[in-house]
Amino acid sequence: MSDKNKDWGHFNIVLGEYLTNNGISKNKIAAAANLQRSQLISYCKNEVQRPDLGVLARICCVLKCDLADKLIFSHCYFINDYAMNIHAKSMLK
Repeated sequence: MSDKNKDWGHFNIVLGEYLTNNGISKNKIAAAANLQRSQLISYCKNEVQRPDLGVLARICCVLKCDLADKLIFSHCYFINDYAMNIHAKSMLK
């Protein structure tokens, strides 16, 4: 299987849900984090292809949260041969 066809997993930014659930204004967060509102909306909609760690740090600083609270890894759906071999060896011990 080529790397193109493998699902390596992906990250979901759950910032929009958090702001909505807690009644937090996007305008206030954007201003406090020194972001353009359109940039913040991209993060809220999970439409950012290459998240900027500096932007995420500012958002977390303003919200007083950890990055792990706003970024969730969706696991991959395959086990490559190397990982399978490591797993099999550990099961034999």
